[in-house]
Amino acid sequence: MGGMRIPETGNRCRVLWDDIVGGISEPLSRIVPCACWTEGVVVRVEKNFIVLATSQFIEESKDPSAPNLPKLLSKKNGERLT
Repeated sequence: MGGMRIPETGNRCRVLWDDIVGGISEPLSRIVPCACWTEGVVVRVEKNFIVLATSQFIEESKDPSAPNLPKLLSKKNGERLT
């Protein structure tokens, strides 16, 4: 990912990125990506992408979509909670 410093898994971070934009009956010159940001906890780091959890169920067992998602670490005053 081109010299960017990627936080370790379990750390909170903010990522700036460009979102794709579509257009109907618009000249291609008027369609440009929109600047966005996302804040969350790093749960996975790959060569070409990272995965952030931006929210999670308080009771981990109640997450119907990702029952095997690793337990995330939260931070309070800089300390990790387990």
